[in-house]
Amino acid sequence: MRLSSTSPFRCIALACVAFAVLTTSAASAVQKGKGTVHGDLRTSSKEWPSLKLHFTLKRNSMQVYGESAFDVYANPIVSSDGLSVTYDGYADFNEGPTLTRYTLVDGIAYSTTTTKAEEDQTQTQTQTQSETSSSKSECLQANMLPHLDLMISALNDAVPVYNATLESKRIKCSAGNLFKLKFGGLNLALCASGSDGVHVYDSDLEIVVKYLDAPVKITAPKLDAKAASECETVVNATAVTSTTVALLTGETIPESESRSLDFGDDVDLASSSCKCRSTPRRCLFIHGLGIDYAKEELQDSFSYYWGNLTDHAPCCTDFKYMIWNSVETGWNNETQQQTLCDLATSLVESGPPTEITDTIIVTHSMGGLMLASAIANGKCSLGNSSSWVATSPPMTGSMGSDFAQESCAGEHTVLMEALGNITGQCPVLGATKSLGYEGEEHSSIELDAAYEAAQEVYRTRVHAAMCSNSYAGLFSLYQAMYWLLGAALPHKSSKNDGMVEFQSCAGGFPLDQFGDHYLDQFYVTRLNHADTTFYNGDGLFSSAKKPIKWFECVL
Repeated sequence: MRLSSTSPFRCIALACVAFAVLTTSAASAVQKGKGTVHGDLRTSSKEWPSLKLHFTLKRNSMQVYGESAFDVYANPIVSSDGLSVTYDGYADFNEGPTLTRYTLVDGIAYSTTTTKAEEDQTQTQTQTQSETSSSKSECLQANMLPHLDLMISALNDAVPVYNATLESKRIKCSAGNLFKLKFGGLNLALCASGSDGVHVYDSDLEIVVKYLDAPVKITAPKLDAKAASECETVVNATAVTSTTVALLTGETIPESESRSLDFGDDVDLASSSCKCRSTPRRCLFIHGLGIDYAKEELQDSFSYYWGNLTDHAPCCTDFKYMIWNSVETGWNNETQQQTLCDLATSLVESGPPTEITDTIIVTHSMGGLMLASAIANGKCSLGNSSSWVATSPPMTGSMGSDFAQESCAGEHTVLMEALGNITGQCPVLGATKSLGYEGEEHSSIELDAAYEAAQEVYRTRVHAAMCSNSYAGLFSLYQAMYWLLGAALPHKSSKNDGMVEFQSCAGGFPLDQFGDHYLDQFYVTRLNHADTTFYNGDGLFSSAKKPIKWFECVL
């Protein structure tokens, strides 16, 4: 499949919502030690200040527009009845001549992209900005943002703790001002420093919040009437606890909270990177559906499909990539299976000629089915010194194949256009046909038997697997396409990555064997099918959206 060359929409989550992680807080069920909902917010002993949030990203797989640090600015909006608060905010990102601003105003999120024209020697000093640059604005849908309800509740549910450590070093914080937050499956530590601000710690990022002396200028971009009518509110004003008020204004933490006897467990934040825990070996990557050409020899890189994993594969001593025509050729093609085995065993220096030894094999999608079937058919074997890491394998096929085969003879639709971007346009070729769903009309007795044999190999030989129970995905140019495929294709389950269902990827493993944290060997994510190639990087605020960190830590 063709993946996006950049991941610009990842920063939507940051610019439009990141400050909401720290700056708004829903009225959740109040628990002992977590404060009570603050009454009239206008009675705060000081003016609610505007905020500057400085983000530092510790992993290059999380970078936004190639940057590992950026700022978000936010203005508080206290409701007229004094019972709730929300924030307007913005963040700017530069990439070459293009400035992208993400804005949140009155609960509506926008993106504005301004591109400066290349300077022309004939331009005069009197030319206006409109003559030398172009600008485009649009509002953002709620489904382009993380779950705000989870973000919003994080502060209200903050628990005071005695100690917190980061990479085994104690985080210095005054007594009564240290808290544990839980958000998106991640544990965070928060240290409040009164008027000096707030510092939030995570293994992979840090956020420093400063209180500003004056409001910042934040305005909504101008849209035409039709575009404006389609905008939706993505953030609502909500109530906050007394502790949350203190964190957002720099006031002293309420004495009842800072002296609470109901302290939570200490926070232990691990390193942002993992070391190899097994034997370092060569790594062989086998891609899935969507590549329309082949290379006779193994390649040293294939960033077009896999991105760049060199900094995130501590167990890989060398990187090799198989490139095969996965548009015309199906996974069950025995000639192609033999080619796979010949290439894989060509890396082996000793031992039986058909045994793959001392190798980490990483497969995506249909590549995993082909490897399993090749082993089942006796083309080669996987030695005990090798490890197989599978991502999104369609071990029982994909309903995308069935839909494509049924629809190619019918009317060309938007859904077919989206599906064709992955499988190829009509007529349906061999690779897509080979993925007919097991036991359904477009499978066969022979294909069903091949699935069963491949599943048996998968369950006995795979070391680790990454699947998905949601097509929410990371922010990328292809995210919207997978939303369409996940929702509109006739999948057997809504738990799918847009192309492959969770149960198909599991291949017979019990679904409860999978966990939603990147440290789980069998990892169920909220990624779409493209994200599990590692190309789109890692998410920031969810333990279920970190494919690269999972791969880095799983061996």
